[in-house]
Amino acid sequence: MKVERKWLPAFPGLVLAGVVAFAALSACAQSASEAVFPAPSGTAEEPIATKRAESDELKLLKLNTLLHRDELRALPEIEEILKGDSSEMLKEKAVFLLAHGKSPEARELLEQVALGNLNPAQPNPAVQAKAASLIRLMGYGTVSTPYPATLAGSRALTLDVVVTDKAGQPVPGLEAKDFTLLDNKRPQAIFSVQPASGISARPDPPVELILLIDAVNTSTPVIHDELEWLHKYLESKSGGKFPLPTSFAVLTDTGIVAQDIPSRDAKALEKYLDNTRVGFRALRGSSGTYGAEEREMTSLKALQYLSEKAANRPGRKLLVWITPGWRGVSDPVWLGSQKQQQKTFDGIVLHSKSLREARLTLDAIDPTSNGIDTYYKTFLKGATEPKKADYGYLLLQVLATQSGGQVLAGNIELPALIDRCVADASAYYIVTYNRPPAARDDEYHEIDVQVDKPGLKARTRMGYYAQP
Repeated sequence: MKVERKWLPAFPGLVLAGVVAFAALSACAQSASEAVFPAPSGTAEEPIATKRAESDELKLLKLNTLLHRDELRALPEIEEILKGDSSEMLKEKAVFLLAHGKSPEARELLEQVALGNLNPAQPNPAVQAKAASLIRLMGYGTVSTPYPATLAGSRALTLDVVVTDKAGQPVPGLEAKDFTLLDNKRPQAIFSVQPASGISARPDPPVELILLIDAVNTSTPVIHDELEWLHKYLESKSGGKFPLPTSFAVLTDTGIVAQDIPSRDAKALEKYLDNTRVGFRALRGSSGTYGAEEREMTSLKALQYLSEKAANRPGRKLLVWITPGWRGVSDPVWLGSQKQQQKTFDGIVLHSKSLREARLTLDAIDPTSNGIDTYYKTFLKGATEPKKADYGYLLLQVLATQSGGQVLAGNIELPALIDRCVADASAYYIVTYNRPPAARDDEYHEIDVQVDKPGLKARTRMGYYAQP
């Protein structure tokens, strides 16, 4: 299985490479550093699940061929897909094809998709965002991404919302009328609520799982135990198949190594783990405060790289970071220079925005303890301005909670904790609303989603940084 090694920092670009047939269908985007768009169903060895999927893939193959032979004839067919009731997956793949067009007409159509002008009455934030991202990454312009950030002419913002009962189990079957959404404590009109599940042969939109093993912030004995638990976890999967397409990422002192293509095949993942364990090394460097800062910066660069990589793939991603976390030097009453405060604030905004635009939920699992240090909760409200910025807002547990993820602990129950993270994909809701206007750049908005049913609790992104 291919792996991708990146030196930190990394910023993968994007060039569309085409469409591959049948169950291995994926749109590939490449630059000097390679980023691969995996088939949402998993790997090439999986059969095509439905006739609808086969029909979509054949349609994309024909469009890809026509695009190269007669681009102007292909554009109306792409536009028809984007305007119609095609699946979310088909529309996102069609956008990838459109970005590969060479003509001014193709670029104009791509911009209209990004701006939401093809079907203003029924905006599609995810497709609009993908178009805007491709425009930026391929150097066509600077149209802002609308999913879930601001789009010119639109303020649509979309959230992945998990609703749980008192036992912590995801709850399906809710309707739009069951939800209330507050933005900065003010009720907002909800545009749409779409039930979703990633635990299926052909989820729409797709969901994938990334398991990150952290040898920078975790001791060697703990890493050894962690690998043993992961092997047992892989072996325990019924039928040798994971419920979600899954990949591993490994952070060491030499950089980050990540699998290109996620797989549901437990044996293939176990083989990758066996081949990778020889490369584990804890970060060698300074101790004390300087060592903590070094590990924190290395970790944050890795997170940014994974966010950028994930943004180039369709659908939702669950990143489970297995580590005690980085011991950031934080102080709620810290008074740095104005330049230091602004730099720290810019970093906080960057990671919040990157996770949101990648549609990435971060979960933190501490494999060294059965208890959780609650100090991180001091920083959960979000930094509202540079003079209140603190490194505490960049702690792993803070970033995870802010993204709508979970903070868990327990070495003996590591497999069960991973399954708790995976369960978030079994039943969730895609909630879209128009955010209120911002008065200034990087204005922090707190989000609160409530469910009008006893005993149920909604979990989603806690906030975002808006632009005017």
